[in-house]
Amino acid sequence: MTTGKYVTIAKLREMYGFSTDAIDGKIKKRQWLQNVHFVKRNNRRFFNVAEIDRWIEGKEPSKKASEALKKASQAAHIL
Repeated sequence: MTTGKYVTIAKLREMYGFSTDAIDGKIKKRQWLQNVHFVKRNNRRFFNVAEIDRWIEGKEPSKKASEALKKASQAAHIL
C-alpha cells in the first residue's frame, strides 16, 4: 500500500517512530507549522509526509508551502 500526501497521527507514529507527545511538542514549539507540516480538518490533524521529510533532512519548507504560510499570515494580520 502506498502512502498519500497526508497521513493521520497514528500512521505518522508508525512511519517515523515519534510519540504523540513528541509530535505535539514539535507543533507547540512551532517546529512543525499548520498549513505546512499539517492541516486540520474536522477536528483532526493530517500530516504532510513530504514536508515532514524535508524537516527531518534539515531543509526549509517547500516553496509552495512557504507561500501558503505567508498568505495565511498576511490574511491574519488584516483581521
